[in-house]
Amino acid sequence: MTGDSVHSSLVRADGEIDLAELMRTLWKARWFIVVTVTLFTLAFGVYAFTTPRVYRGSAVLLPNSHDRGMRGLLESTLGFAGGGLASLAGLGTDRSTRQVEEALAVLKSRSFIEAFIAKRDLMKPLFADEERQPTPAEAYRFFTKNVLLIERDNKTGLISLHVEWRDRTMAALWANDLVDEINVEMRKRALEKADISLKFLETESKNTMLVGPQEAINRLIDAQISERMLASVTQEYAFQIVDKALPPDADDPVRPKRRMLILLGFIIGGAASVGAVLARRLVRL
Repeated sequence: MTGDSVHSSLVRADGEIDLAELMRTLWKARWFIVVTVTLFTLAFGVYAFTTPRVYRGSAVLLPNSHDRGMRGLLESTLGFAGGGLASLAGLGTDRSTRQVEEALAVLKSRSFIEAFIAKRDLMKPLFADEERQPTPAEAYRFFTKNVLLIERDNKTGLISLHVEWRDRTMAALWANDLVDEINVEMRKRALEKADISLKFLETESKNTMLVGPQEAINRLIDAQISERMLASVTQEYAFQIVDKALPPDADDPVRPKRRMLILLGFIIGGAASVGAVLARRLVRL
C-alpha cells in the first residue's frame, strides 16, 4: 500500500478526517494504548507518592512608614533651604518607598540570609542528605532559590513572605523568624542612621549663626531624636504582621499535587500512545 492510498483512507476526499477509519485504527491498537496509558499513570503516581511533600508557611506583611513629614514642614517654613537640609538628613519625599525597597533588598541579601542560617543552625536540616558540608554561599543560593519566596501586591501594598519546606511546622516557624529578624535588622540600621544624622546636624548647628537655618536644624535634630526613639521601641519596625504564618494542614502541600500528577500521567500516556499508533501506521506506508 502506498502513502497516498493510506493517507486517503484517513482523510476523505473533502479533506476531512475519516473518524470511522481513525477509530478502527485505534481500536486495533487498543491494548497498546491501554498498557501505555497505564504505565504512564503508574510512573507519575509513583513519583507523586515517593517525592517528599513540600509545605508553605506564609506571613502577610504591611510595610511600616516612619516619615514624620518633616520635609514638608521645613519647606513650608524655610522654602528651598529647608528642603535641602531635609534631604541631607534623609527626609526625602520618597522616603517611604525607599524604606520598603531597602527592607526587601536586605531581606533577600546574601549577608542577611547567611546570618539567618548560621544563627538558627539551619545547615543541618537544609542539607541533611549531603555528605559534605556546603559553603555559606551554597546555602544562600539554595535558600533563596528553593525555600524563600517573596511576593508583593502593588495594589494593596501587602507583602507575602513564603517559606517552602518539607516540614510544615518548620516552614511556618522560619517564615515568622525571618520577619522578626528583618525587623531587628532594620531597627538597628535606623538607629545607626539616626546617630550619624544627629552628629552631622549637631556639627552644623554649632557652625550656623543665622536664625532661619538654625531653626531648621533644631527641628531636624528633634525629628532624628524622635526617629531614634521610635526605632528603639517599635518591634515591628520595617514590617507590620497582618497575618502570622501558621503550619498548613498535612494534606495541603504546595507540591507535589498527587491527583494532578496522576491525571497528567493519564493524559500524557494517552496522547503519547495515540501519537505512536498514528506515527507507526504512517511509517509503514
